[in-house]
Amino acid sequence: MAVTPTEAHLADLHALAAAEGVEGYRKLTKQQLAEELENRLGAETLAERLEQIASGDFDLTAAGSRSAPVESRESRSTPGRKRRSEEKTPEPVDAREGDGEEEVSGLAHLRGQGARPFGFVYPGGSGRTDEAAYISDALVAEFGIRTADRVRGKVVTEEDGRRVLETVDEINGVDPSRNLRRPDFDGALRIPPQLRDMIVPLRRDVVGRSIALLAPFVRGQRSTVAGGGIYARSEMLRAIGSSLLIPLRARIVVAAVSGDFQRDEFWQILTDTSPAECFAEPGSDLPRRFAALALAIERAKRIAESRHDVILIVDGAEELREAAAGGPVTGDERQAIESLGTLSKVLPGGGSVTVLDSVAELPEGYAETVIAVSDGWAEPAVDPLKTRLGNEIFLREPGELAQLTNLRDRIAGMHTAEATAWLIRQVESTTSNYQLLNQL
Repeated sequence: MAVTPTEAHLADLHALAAAEGVEGYRKLTKQQLAEELENRLGAETLAERLEQIASGDFDLTAAGSRSAPVESRESRSTPGRKRRSEEKTPEPVDAREGDGEEEVSGLAHLRGQGARPFGFVYPGGSGRTDEAAYISDALVAEFGIRTADRVRGKVVTEEDGRRVLETVDEINGVDPSRNLRRPDFDGALRIPPQLRDMIVPLRRDVVGRSIALLAPFVRGQRSTVAGGGIYARSEMLRAIGSSLLIPLRARIVVAAVSGDFQRDEFWQILTDTSPAECFAEPGSDLPRRFAALALAIERAKRIAESRHDVILIVDGAEELREAAAGGPVTGDERQAIESLGTLSKVLPGGGSVTVLDSVAELPEGYAETVIAVSDGWAEPAVDPLKTRLGNEIFLREPGELAQLTNLRDRIAGMHTAEATAWLIRQVESTTSNYQLLNQL
């Protein structure tokens, strides 16, 4: 049965208008756009094509969508373009019944497979279905929108109450046209870390200085908290997060997915007062926690594709790994947790992802950075005997490497508690790590 223009979704009319090369179509109301398409195609052909679009059988590229002129931002902001059949200034969108317009900003969630993915943008990343705005496959293709892009644009409400994204003004804080030239994180080659890639965005407290001394963060190299009990490792992650979030020198994305309400809520409170982005599901079931992790991973990729360095902190990775190993999980859920091991990367044109997570036991042959926890202390403490910087010989200056070798020789014969106490005294009695190393 043919679909009439009044029954069609606005997004489908937009897709057909783009294929037919209708200029300024996004500033036309639904009724005016239907009239323009009917003048071009005829009522019968229009109804047939709308039915094909709705069923997914219509090839927009064959109809000329790739060769059709793409509207410029100027054309979208100029109301009242003349139509071929008549000269008539469109009525303001918000003046027509059922077509109220408003601005929206949120994260994009894409769905669908193949050449025509569509999706929704959730204001503020709320995930609430009643606030979501539909993103047509035409907009996804036009602007190269990807899952976890932060999209800002205009939304109209159709007669049936559905909210539809009509225009895109920004993607990840910049003009959407710039995103068409960005790299694909998953397809980009991984550049080996270099000396210049060290990141030391840590507060000058005992934990921050201990890590900056022994195992600083490196762009594109994973850092893993190990040793101690699961709560000791979580406390270390939180101590590092607190140090990272004060002197922010890299973007921060947090996935708080432990399932422990207090642990996950801590990250929400901490990131509320910083530019960091937090994906948390305090006390939620496994599917929601896996979904939060997957979205946090995609968000970190989008930030890196925008030429920024990002540190992805995952509190709860151990619980999700255990669930994936011992219970029924989907392929996408398993992929999300397994990808943490290979996610850290420096992109060729700039931008990087550095993962910080925790494990109960390090896998055999693990060669990246380890932040070992020393148990039995009132505050989180670093075990200097087991904490190490991955690929250290390539990342340290020769003089600094010699000084650290001297430090390790000093503590080599000590027990963990004794070595930890010694390091804490050295940090507390000096004003900088430079002074600490030079007075040994």
